[in-house]
Amino acid sequence: MKLRPELLRGIRALGHDQPTSIQKRAIKAILTRRDVIIQVPRSEERTLTYLIGLLQHVDPREPSCQGIVLVHSKDLCFAIQDLIEGMAKHRQISWSVCVGGYPVRQDIEKLKSGQQIIIGTPGRLIDLMTERRGFDISHVKMIVVEDSCIMFNSTFRTQALDIIHRSPSRAQRVFMTTATTFTLADIKRILTPNANIILSDVHMSEGLELFYTLVEKEELKLNSLCELYKTSDMGKSIIFCDNGERVDWLADKLSALFENIEVFPLHSMTNQIERHEIVKSFWQSTNPTIIVTTDSFAAVLSFKPVKYSIHFDLPYKKEDYHDRICCCGGYGSPGTVINILMRNQLYDLGLLERYFRIQSKELPVSVNNYYHTFKNFLNLEFIINMLINIYLIFRRKHLFRYHHSNCLLSRKQFFVSECTFQVNSYCLMYYVKLVSFAHITHVMVIVSVAPNLP
Repeated sequence: MKLRPELLRGIRALGHDQPTSIQKRAIKAILTRRDVIIQVPRSEERTLTYLIGLLQHVDPREPSCQGIVLVHSKDLCFAIQDLIEGMAKHRQISWSVCVGGYPVRQDIEKLKSGQQIIIGTPGRLIDLMTERRGFDISHVKMIVVEDSCIMFNSTFRTQALDIIHRSPSRAQRVFMTTATTFTLADIKRILTPNANIILSDVHMSEGLELFYTLVEKEELKLNSLCELYKTSDMGKSIIFCDNGERVDWLADKLSALFENIEVFPLHSMTNQIERHEIVKSFWQSTNPTIIVTTDSFAAVLSFKPVKYSIHFDLPYKKEDYHDRICCCGGYGSPGTVINILMRNQLYDLGLLERYFRIQSKELPVSVNNYYHTFKNFLNLEFIINMLINIYLIFRRKHLFRYHHSNCLLSRKQFFVSECTFQVNSYCLMYYVKLVSFAHITHVMVIVSVAPNLP
């Protein structure tokens, strides 16, 4: 592709030696300087793709703004900044992040000093372009829209279109998208009729293991989650909840239960600077770490996929489920997705799976885990005696006080001659052979254990 040597050094320093098949096709299309619409589902892979093309086009000798990246999320802007900082460290290129929530005066001062690449949200950028006259876009060579599916289906749509139409007609327009949920043909027809469309040829399920585990009540989800962390080496993992209050509650519970694991809550009420520090600390940590978050931060966290993505709650929107999955891999990258569900949520999970053409299976639990849980939380002698009581009730026998050691019930002595157990995916079944003076009978008792036990 004849990339600049200093750009190649920056890419390799980030640990990327070979481009994926979609990156090869997409970068070649960008380097032709034609308008292009590209579907790259995973965040880091998608961002690397258009940043390589953008940094290849930027001329370090020209101080004016040459590239604009429109992003729908503040946190995603800072994640892109961290990535471009590593890629461009061998090139004399300046860049700036312009988002709401920070003083406009700081952005104006930085832009007046000359910034060749500007990364920002549409609201702040349109304000700087029109009201503040912070920078001139007449020399822009490329304008990139990060995740067009979200951008053109949100409140940013009008502002993003305004920026695109204000850019020079000769400027290259690159529209990135995660999936085909937004009609790509409409983007091509409205904005860029001569655009080239590059689609991913890898399905999202490649490399993924998808599981679900069932609980009887909402209150038992925490028990199931704790059992996962007790019996498995989870390493770095992300847990998704449906709102900020639930994030704080779950993070507090996990912090109290697992002192050797660092737990970070991350949601929209977290301070912007603190959010940025949490994400950086999570990526840099070498110890077991958990981030408990909402769907708003899935796109940011998918920059560096982790081993496990755990869904404590199902998402409200189908697109959010896609972003959650990308946080732990998919599209050829290995990862494990675990959904913690009540039985009445299986239908909702089925709808999501049919939409994305994927299929999950019930989370297996080893015999050792079942036996360990049973041994710790239940007493076998008590279960056997309870079983005898149940048996006698069904035979309409009058029950008297009994002693556990010899199981004297109804003036008849019972003893256990055989006791075996069998494990399936739902429960632990004990088959107990009870022998009395009068008759021999086989009785089965079913004991529900992990992951539903408190």
